[in-house]
Amino acid sequence: MPLFNRASQFSISGGVFTDAPNAQTVVNVVQRGPIRDGIDILRQYVAHSAIHNSIDRFDAPICAPETRIAVQENMVFWGSYFDAKDPIKLLWLLGAAGAGKSAIQQSVALRCAEQGGLAASFFFSYKDPSRDQAATLVPTLAYQLAQNISILRDPIGAAVEKDESIFEKDLDAQMDILILEPITRVSNENSSIAQGWPKTIIIDGLDECGCYRHQQTRTPLERPQNNTREIAQQKILQVLKDSAHCLPFRIMLASRAESPIREFFAGPAKLCTHLIDLNTDANADSDIRLYLQSRFNTIRLKYHLQPSWPSPRVIEELVDNASRQFIYAETVVRFVDDSSCQPEENLQLITDLRVDRSKAFSALDAMYTAIFRRCLDPGQSAMHLRLVVGLRYEWSSTRPPGAIVNTLLGLEPKDLHRVFGKLHSLIDVPDHQESSSTYALYHKALLDFLRDSARARDLFIPTHDLFEKLFCQYVLTYQALRCTYAPELSSEPSRPQELIFSQDTGNPLSENAPLTIVALLRRLSLRKHLPVSVQGLLRRPEVRDWIEDQISLENVFRASHLYVLVHHESFGCRRWKCGRLCKHLRKQIEASGAAYKWVQTRSSLGYNLWSRPVALGKDCPGGRILFRFSSRA
Repeated sequence: MPLFNRASQFSISGGVFTDAPNAQTVVNVVQRGPIRDGIDILRQYVAHSAIHNSIDRFDAPICAPETRIAVQENMVFWGSYFDAKDPIKLLWLLGAAGAGKSAIQQSVALRCAEQGGLAASFFFSYKDPSRDQAATLVPTLAYQLAQNISILRDPIGAAVEKDESIFEKDLDAQMDILILEPITRVSNENSSIAQGWPKTIIIDGLDECGCYRHQQTRTPLERPQNNTREIAQQKILQVLKDSAHCLPFRIMLASRAESPIREFFAGPAKLCTHLIDLNTDANADSDIRLYLQSRFNTIRLKYHLQPSWPSPRVIEELVDNASRQFIYAETVVRFVDDSSCQPEENLQLITDLRVDRSKAFSALDAMYTAIFRRCLDPGQSAMHLRLVVGLRYEWSSTRPPGAIVNTLLGLEPKDLHRVFGKLHSLIDVPDHQESSSTYALYHKALLDFLRDSARARDLFIPTHDLFEKLFCQYVLTYQALRCTYAPELSSEPSRPQELIFSQDTGNPLSENAPLTIVALLRRLSLRKHLPVSVQGLLRRPEVRDWIEDQISLENVFRASHLYVLVHHESFGCRRWKCGRLCKHLRKQIEASGAAYKWVQTRSSLGYNLWSRPVALGKDCPGGRILFRFSSRA
């Protein structure tokens, strides 16, 4: 009988074994539990929510019935036709914000999957940290190829088993090892084997890829500046272009015409790309007309309105205003059918707006402005909307639940109604104490509007006003926040849950601002004047509690940075003299530090004697370590 007859799921370390007849063999077997194959390992690095039929995308937008037919047919036919000699391997679905790109891609993905032609899909989204980074793209595509093309499962799994560190390597290496080499291996054995494979790979929302990879760095201010969206997007495009000629697939990409993407398709990829420009789609108007007629018919039946509502003239006016932007039509429908139960009055408000059709997004901007004007304080509503969608956790980049956001911003149930009560057609607002749901915009086009001072006008909130509001609320609610999520006092330091405010502007200094007193004060010091309210808040007991928490957690960096930052011109400090507030805060830091056996370094003592105060409008990035532990000299 063989030595290991019917044995499975064990490993043997060391030793020499002889399988001789009638010999008594003693084997020391170390049971290791089930042995994972490469696909199981690969699965851990997959962004499952990015796949077209993920449960997380159960409400993904799709094209309304009988709309976008020509575009869908064009894409499905192009994706199903494959000729190895044809240099056109990429398709770029180009469209402005709200043109319906994601709905088209989702509809095409469903049709291709139904016909057995979808090899893999990936839907980027700025809302989801697992699918707003480049690092999850190739593993997710490779995992789907292993699932959808059975003959690729073993070689892809073997590639992972051979080098589990592949997920720490760049996109080029991942594409080579996880996709190109397995395909080449099976093709070498049978050159015609790929003829029966599904041919389409769909990648949507490339412009929403926000970084190459979320960094797990402990630097408390910013992530590395090279971790930008432009580099990530360019890298993805270059890898796809370089590998496309070796792949038996056609790749459909959809995005806005942002600079790095537009330059890529106008340059290196021009000769291998099929372009579909939704901005010039002649059928868009008729598709929007069908959509509006269908949805208004549903609203008319719901509220028992007259059969003639709305009139054909109103429908045509809305189609003209949309300017081929489906987001306009969708927002109109949500606004007309909002919780006020006044569809006729709401539609009348939209049709009464004056629209300058010579300007891009004019009708959309006018509608956004009109919706905000219904709020009791439009400016406060715009500010709070910017804040709630910008807050997220630092290391995971997930959005905090509504309860934490409401605690930070001091929003009671009555405040939610006052601030967001008229904005339900623009943003999904969770219940006041909701511990799982988050604030979520229906479309990113609203953020584009609010961030553009020329478009938003008096609804535009300057960056320094946002940081002032965050600073005030962070200080006032610090104790409540500690009880709610206790980021600095986490019992699992490897998994901090510190909040940041991200404007998603591409500027590293303003993009990721940790919600700490020192980081927010640093941003405020860039203003030409420091608000008087900030000085009053710095004297509150919550600031003392924050200082003690940093010192108890041995956070030398933050304590040192605050020690430097409070020596500020706005606090009456001069080169040879500290102002009252500076003296007050520095004494708190020194006293709290002494209680934990901190001592000042020589650089700290010298800094007190001759240092120039922080000037208004100048950055103070820190970096000086002014304290150490007396027991760690």
